[in-house]
Order: sequence, then structure tokens, then C-alpha cells
Amino acid sequence: MIVYLKGSVKKATAEGIVLDVQGVGYLALCPTPLIHKAGAMLGELMELWCVMQTRDDATTLYGLESFEARTLFLTITRIPGVGGRLALNLFSHLGFQGLIDAGVSGDHDAFRQAEGVGPKMARRLSLELKGQEKKLLEMTAASDPFHDASASGVLTTLLPHLHDALNALVGLGYTQEETRPLVTHLLKETPDLPLEALLQKALQRLATKVGRA
Repeated sequence: MIVYLKGSVKKATAEGIVLDVQGVGYLALCPTPLIHKAGAMLGELMELWCVMQTRDDATTLYGLESFEARTLFLTITRIPGVGGRLALNLFSHLGFQGLIDAGVSGDHDAFRQAEGVGPKMARRLSLELKGQEKKLLEMTAASDPFHDASASGVLTTLLPHLHDALNALVGLGYTQEETRPLVTHLLKETPDLPLEALLQKALQRLATKVGRA
């Protein structure tokens, strides 16, 4: 079983990353943001935490950015009806922390944003992950020692604001991947921020980010 790889980035494809590990090429299917990162690292060293799935006709290797992301991937794929490809779609759309936040808060609407997730699957993901809240918060704490676990309770209370702000920003052409962490951060900073002010701050931060790029 392959759990971890470290090698130079040989190629970034539409679906994954090819790592050259001591002359042997490994193809790992990865979340889209990680593929984009690898595309800018050709020839450089990269680490992947892997999940290997073997079926009757094929063996597939999935690559994640951290041990905690690998643990979350395994947790998600243990939910009935969730395979590796669907888990990748969830990671690609929401990211590691976005998945944690959606799971802790039971935000089934967030799950529905990912390709291949219908209403029934979104509810199943929400229920299954909400029941593992402690485990999810431990993953966050392990990946970010400065994370305030109590903030998840704040986000649960402010879920309507989070939904409305994300929907508005997505409607303006931004992605969940870039907006969810920002809106979550703003809500943690100022829990009583009105929706209009929240959107204004988010747009200012996003404009500043684009200006620096």
C-alpha cells in the first residue's frame, strides 16, 4: 500500500500529478487546486499523502496535500455511495477546511455545490459528517495549531449569513474555493457583521488579492 510519496513533479495533467520518485513515475489523481499548484512546480520536489484503491479491473492512487487531508478523504469515502472520484470533487470545490466547516455545521447546501452531489447525497454527507464533529475538529487542530475550534459553533449560528454571502459571491463569478475561507474568516472576526457589510468586506479583500496577483 502506498501512503506517502516524495518526488519531483514530472507532469500535471487534467486529472492528477505525475511524480518522479527515484526514476519511477507515479500518477496520483488529485484535487484541482493541488494540480494547479503542481503545474507551477515542474521539476521541483513535492509531497503527496496517498490513498490507494484497488478494484477488480484497476488500481487507482489518490493524492492529497497533507496527512490530515488524507484522513478526511478516508472518512468521506467510508460513507456509503461516496467513491474516490466524488471525494475528489468535494475537495476540489470546497477544499480541506471548507469540507470541515460544512461537515461540522451540517451545511448540506455547501456539499451540493460539488459536481455529482445531488440532494440525497448532500443530506447523507451532512448527517454522516455532523455525527463525527469531534473527529473533524481534531483534524483541523492537527493541521492548524492556531485554529480556534470554538469558532465552528459560531459558524453554525451564522450559517444563513454564510450561505447568503457565498451565493452572492458565486453569482458575481467567484468560486467557493476562494470565497468560503475568506467569508468564514470574516465571520470569525466579527460574528455580528451584517450581510451587506460582510459582502463589502469580502469584495474589498478579493479585489486586493487580484490586484496583488
